Amino acid sequence: MLYAKEYLISYSYTIKDAVIYNEKLQIARAMQPCKGTPLSKTLIVAYPKSGDSASLRRIILENFDDFFTYITQLGLDVKHREKTKNMQYSSTTKLILPTTCFKVDFNDSFVTITAIK
Repeated sequence: MLYAKEYLISYSYTIKDAVIYNEKLQIARAMQPCKGTPLSKTLIVAYPKSGDSASLRRIILENFDDFFTYITQLGLDVKHREKTKNMQYSSTTKLILPTTCFKVDFNDSFVTITAIK
């Protein structure tokens, strides 16, 4: 990963009363080098087409199940709230990946994504 680029990625997912209420994936190139060490666990996903100038957002969205499994291993913050008012039950659950730096290496046929902690 000598030529890997660094990206800041955050993710949040809100469920309100058992219905998906909001989902947000934010990706930005890191303006400064990230401090920390790369984790030993790495996510490798297939690149859609060789030579394609696909964005990292599109690659993550096309391989979202794998990406979500990877970030859950990093640790997501979970916030849950429930209340009952006038015999009406309501609950809200938020899954949050705080802004985390990732090294991303684009190869000919795959992309390597490694979190930096």
